[in-house]
Amino acid sequence: MQLRRPRHGTVAAYLALFVALGGTSFAASTALPSNSVGTSQLKSSAVTGAKVKNGSLTSSDFKKGSLPAGAKGATGATGPAGPAGPTGPAGAGEIAVAAINQSGAVDSVSSGSLSGANIIHNVAGAYCITGLPTTPKNIIATPYSGFNGPIDVSALIGVYGQCPLGTQASVTVISQTTGAAINNGFFLQIS
Repeated sequence: MQLRRPRHGTVAAYLALFVALGGTSFAASTALPSNSVGTSQLKSSAVTGAKVKNGSLTSSDFKKGSLPAGAKGATGATGPAGPAGPTGPAGAGEIAVAAINQSGAVDSVSSGSLSGANIIHNVAGAYCITGLPTTPKNIIATPYSGFNGPIDVSALIGVYGQCPLGTQASVTVISQTTGAAINNGFFLQIS
């Protein structure tokens, strides 16, 4: 049997096949080392959603606020009640509310726990409050209007002016017109 001489086209085809196979094995033997390509080697927009494997990213891979919020979960069980808070100081609430007329009498219809026995009124414009169950921390007095023209009412905790020792709160009524102490009714709140 006699060997035939290969044709030029066949030789060229075999040569191309060997070069192609050799190039692939050369590329495989010179592969890039692991973790050698980073952000600086990638072109802008080189990695797209289509090139990322589904399910391979977690929420930590995204910028805060870029993922939509999930559905609201069910309300959890109510936790145990906390311990009771400390007891407030004695007398922290309202001690007395009253409407006092110009003679120092207490209007029983408009008043709370204050009575005429709690009011000393011996001098014009001076009303002294005594016998309260606790020491007052705050006092507010508001004048009745229309009896003696414009007036000023001053309320103080403790003894003031003509009030005797032991007075727990003092109220003074002054005429704005004359500047003199006058008798006039007022509303009183003590806490």
